[in-house]
Amino acid sequence: MRVLHVISGLDSAGGGTTSTALGFSSAQRAAGLDVSVVSSTTSLAAPAGNVEWLRQRGVEVELVGPARGPLQQHPGLRTALLRRLTNADVVHVHALWEDAQHQAALLCRRMRVPYVWLPQGMLDPWSLSQRWLRKRVMLQWRVRANLDGAAAMHY
Repeated sequence: MRVLHVISGLDSAGGGTTSTALGFSSAQRAAGLDVSVVSSTTSLAAPAGNVEWLRQRGVEVELVGPARGPLQQHPGLRTALLRRLTNADVVHVHALWEDAQHQAALLCRRMRVPYVWLPQGMLDPWSLSQRWLRKRVMLQWRVRANLDGAAAMHY
């Protein structure tokens, strides 16, 4: 099975989201799955330690960046996702609000590749109450359709 993880950053400063992506992809690879990761970066300096750690475990990593703006957009993101999606059996989407997650969900639906969404607490009432207006707009604008299209939610 070929698993693609999509996340908007592999820097350890990202906290639990990054830790989860590192752990899942490493464990899946150790179980014999073909695992790759597409991640945006927020600067030209890639999170070399985590990238090298994954590569040493046999996980392919493709970084796209530097992503900019509140949605962490980069013009090369879509191309990187398309390249990886042609070989993926399932996509694991980490987190919720940035462009990496949106593009992954949109392309998965168009290409009929199932995706599993791990919101990492971002749908918790407390989390949704932070910047609530922005999140409400985002949910109606694009996130709701992305979540509804997921083959499964991972909590």
